[in-house]
Amino acid sequence: SPEAAKGIEADVMAKLGINGTKAGWNLMSLFKFERRKNWKGLLRAYLTEFNKKDDICFYLKTHEGWEGNPEKWIKQYLRELISEKVINAKQLPCIFLVDSMIDAELLPKFFGEMDAFVLP
Repeated sequence: SPEAAKGIEADVMAKLGINGTKAGWNLMSLFKFERRKNWKGLLRAYLTEFNKKDDICFYLKTHEGWEGNPEKWIKQYLRELISEKVINAKQLPCIFLVDSMIDAELLPKFFGEMDAFVLP
């Protein structure tokens, strides 16, 4: 039922600390945070294609690789793109970093909440 589906969504997204963030179109990418995964290319493509007016949200499910803390690197890269005027800080589309571990039983449910899976 639709009510049950909303309950699953609320449960999964709430456990990840991102309840109520879903948009009309939701993308997800799952990868180990490493340069070879081309996370910069992935972010740049998303951030230059969409803006805050678009009904879309991108969930980056990752965990630390040899480069260290993903949040630190992503924020630094965003600052670079903004300073190079590649993107506008006031027009950024919805994006969430999910770097916490997800229980094996919740991961398929999280995938189920997404509209598309994007490979890095």
